[in-house]
Amino acid sequence: METLLYIFSNAFRIYVFYDFSKVFFVKKRENINKYIILMGYIFFFSVNTLCELFYHTIFINILSNLLPFFFISTFYDERALRKLIGGVSIFGIGMFCDGVVFLVSQKLNFTSVVISSSMITVLFFFLCEMLIKNSVKKPNFITMPIAFSYYLSLFFIPTGSIVVGSLIITKLDFTSIVTAIFLFLLNGVVFYLYNGILHTYSEKYENKILRQSVESYRNEYKYLFESNTKIRVLKHDMLNHLNTILNFIEKGDIEKAKKHIISASNFIARKSQL
Repeated sequence: METLLYIFSNAFRIYVFYDFSKVFFVKKRENINKYIILMGYIFFFSVNTLCELFYHTIFINILSNLLPFFFISTFYDERALRKLIGGVSIFGIGMFCDGVVFLVSQKLNFTSVVISSSMITVLFFFLCEMLIKNSVKKPNFITMPIAFSYYLSLFFIPTGSIVVGSLIITKLDFTSIVTAIFLFLLNGVVFYLYNGILHTYSEKYENKILRQSVESYRNEYKYLFESNTKIRVLKHDMLNHLNTILNFIEKGDIEKAKKHIISASNFIARKSQL
């Protein structure tokens, strides 16, 4: 029974790896589709689970995590440094969660199947992943204001699942397995729906920003068009004034030329204030 619970926990952990990788891996290669990526994570899960069950050593555990994950990273058209940072970051956070759960369980002298099967560790890893993923801004992404209640739900749903699992799953039986599966499914489905709703509102917010930008550009173009029209009218009036002044000078009527220059200057000043 504990092995079965571990398999379900590890399956959910691999899902967390997949969701977490979206922070670092954005652009897939042209010949890679979602089914190839799915097969890659199934391979990841199979290798990691078998190695953990039959070769329970730290070295094998690290290799069975790193090698399949870096193999999956080849499906994405990202720089090698970004892949390395992504892999190290995800596994570093996973090891941090392992350490925190171990230390807390030792401090509280709490021994339970939810600890030995890695269920609590996986849910804690999921909590950290959701908080980090929703705090990181992706490139070329218009940030939408998010209500504080959303972040509260990110914290309380996995945390509540950890508490419920610790209180209910006290022994290995059919009820415990069903409860664990239900908690994992509850977390996965709830956050899948949350992400879908957030994506929908993000698109609406982005469209709103784009409409505001288009309206701003339209007003700017209208202002430039009106300014250009005024400049053309002013240019035409200036030519008329210059021709009139030239005619006065050719006739030797300097006084009228001076008066017209003063009149033209006042005219230009009034036009400049409009």
